[in-house]
Amino acid sequence: MIKKIVRIVQYIFLAGMVLLPVTYVAAMESSTITANAGPDKYVVSGESVMLEGSGFDISGGPVSFFWSCDGGVLSNASVVRPSYIAPSTNQNSYVIHTCTLTVKNNLGLTKSDSVTVYVNYHSENTNLCIL
Repeated sequence: MIKKIVRIVQYIFLAGMVLLPVTYVAAMESSTITANAGPDKYVVSGESVMLEGSGFDISGGPVSFFWSCDGGVLSNASVVRPSYIAPSTNQNSYVIHTCTLTVKNNLGLTKSDSVTVYVNYHSENTNLCIL
C-alpha cells in the first residue's frame, strides 16, 4: 500500500488568540482512491475501441484521470473513457499493448491500473475475423 507523508499544521486557540502552532506528520494511504482500467480489449489494426476506465476518491473529493499507452493513440488522455486507436500493423501479425489509467485526488495521492489491448487477436468476446 502506497502512503504519502503529509505535514499538518494546526493552531491552538484560546479566547480568540493563537497560542501555539502544533505540527505533526501523518501518513495518508492511497487506498482512499480507486482506479480500474476496465476489461481487456480486442481490436483490429487501425480501428478504435472505447477504454472503460473508472475511479474515484472514497472521501468524495475530486479526482483527475490520466491514461498512457505503450502503443496506439488515445482520443484524449485526460478523460476516464477515451477511444483507443490501434496502430496499423500487418493483418497477419498481432500486437499486445498496455494502457495504464492513473487516478489522482486533490491531495496528490494516486492509484493506477492497467488494461491489455490485443490488436489483431481472435477472442471469444468479439466477432472479429482475422484473415
